Amino acid sequence: MKPAMTVFTLTGLLIGGSAFAVDPPVNARLAAANRLVDMVGIQATVRASEEGMVSSMIAGNPMLGPYRDVILNWAGQYLSWEALRPQLVQMYAKTFTKAELADLIRFYASPAGRKLVEVSPQLTRQSMAIGQGLARDHIPELQQMIKARAEQLSKLPVAPPPQEPASPTGKPR
Repeated sequence: MKPAMTVFTLTGLLIGGSAFAVDPPVNARLAAANRLVDMVGIQATVRASEEGMVSSMIAGNPMLGPYRDVILNWAGQYLSWEALRPQLVQMYAKTFTKAELADLIRFYASPAGRKLVEVSPQLTRQSMAIGQGLARDHIPELQQMIKARAEQLSKLPVAPPPQEPASPTGKPR
């Protein structure tokens, strides 16, 4: 145990312990959530998603193309598995009870659960492609809807710009 951690632990025990104690059910849920996060293959999905996210960013803004490597490095540094994992564990622990986590762990330990982990990245890519295809197929409808809203907005009276509130002395700021 690190010296600072030892001091905090001993101090907590000396002053009653409750201020520093971790609720055993929460501890058990965190342990189960840790195991589940390891089992469900999120790490592989996160790593695969980085490339997809960067490709989507560049598709939306082609001027970013020359910066692909910079964006990938940024994503690898700030959206890495190491950065996401603790927050995902907390999210699972808060969302599921210990019994639910145990059920999920049993499922992901089963042949069907292991297959789901194995094919999830492929299913995610295919799902994204389906969504992108549907969106692409209906861009004319979106353009028409935007045009109709722009026409509606152009007929509305223009509101005057907001004024700054007067200072307590009554003079403008």
